[in-house]
Amino acid sequence: MRSHRPTRARGPFRSAEDLDPRILDHLREMALHTIAKHTPGERNWHVPMTDTWARVPEIDVPVLTVNGTLDSPDLLADAERFANTARNGRSVLVEGTSHFPSLEKPEEFNATLLDFLRSL
Repeated sequence: MRSHRPTRARGPFRSAEDLDPRILDHLREMALHTIAKHTPGERNWHVPMTDTWARVPEIDVPVLTVNGTLDSPDLLADAERFANTARNGRSVLVEGTSHFPSLEKPEEFNATLLDFLRSL
């Protein structure tokens, strides 16, 4: 069944046909596993977070945001704001990916993450 295409995977600048179908299959499988573990009437364990942006400057560990250049502009702006607001934050963009750079370009994602970790 390929009728459902995860929006975050394709982003606003490309279609699902531009993606490796294995990525879409993987995302669909993850979503189905998440849905399958929830049942009607199950207790809502969601704890609403308040004043999140006000608390970001208090984060005292290094922060790295890794985002795809094809992701939604509002999400990219939030990631950049987060990295710039945290005490020791950085933001990296992975060209040609959307919301899941770790799936679309795993080698580049891993190299970015390792560079960040080595810098600590």
